[in-house]
Amino acid sequence: MNCKHIKKILITDYIDDEADDKIRKNVEEHLKKCESCGRFYEDLKKEAVSPFKEIRDMKVPDEVWDNIRAKIGEEKKAFDIGGILDPLKRIFILPKPALAMVSFLLFVVIALSGVKVYQVYNYNLTKDYLKDQMSYLLALNGDADGNGFDTSIENIFL
Repeated sequence: MNCKHIKKILITDYIDDEADDKIRKNVEEHLKKCESCGRFYEDLKKEAVSPFKEIRDMKVPDEVWDNIRAKIGEEKKAFDIGGILDPLKRIFILPKPALAMVSFLLFVVIALSGVKVYQVYNYNLTKDYLKDQMSYLLALNGDADGNGFDTSIENIFL
């Protein structure tokens, strides 16, 4: 293993005791041979590990939790309209999953209506195109009005 790879392992798995035995053995052998990586490892322990060993768990004072609960209660009261407006509040202030479902359904309806509008538009374009083509073909046959056929074969039989 090269020094760059060893340093990467040192920073990630080795320092956290997450490296498997084979990798740990290879790193330790490399650290014995390579002075640069050995210094890097010592600096890493001194700068990244040692400061956190002396940290102890801190207990949050109960008054902090009481203040948090009080703020949450105040926010709930701010949304409490009460009385006559309760049914409206239930309609407009939906739980997040319900709001997501309504948004999704609205998106689907808009998308499908857009597809339908496009289909109608495309149908109208096709219909207009076919009318133009029929008029052109009838004009070629000498029947611009579209009342009769007046083709040579019809003149023979009629």
